[in-house]
Amino acid sequence: MGAAFFAVDDDWELTYWNHRAEEVLGRQAEDVMGEDLWEMFPDAVDATFYEAYHEAMATQEPADFEEYYPRSVSGSGSTPTPRRTGSRCTSTT
Repeated sequence: MGAAFFAVDDDWELTYWNHRAEEVLGRQAEDVMGEDLWEMFPDAVDATFYEAYHEAMATQEPADFEEYYPRSVSGSGSTPTPRRTGSRCTSTT
């Protein structure tokens, strides 16, 4: 089945969105590419996602956490991994 995976640039704009992310988060790649992650998922701002992703970006260290996201088809573990430019996230369900 594989993991849901997406990537953002330094401005939090989505640069990659795989098929499993489409299934888990209920949004098609063509609808989210180039959009701001936090504008597309504003309810995630008040959750662990926002804090952990920003910390990973600031420290340039991967972060591991588990969080239930009500808009996904299931709860998920998430690993935001910073890159030289932007960040990528793998979500397991």
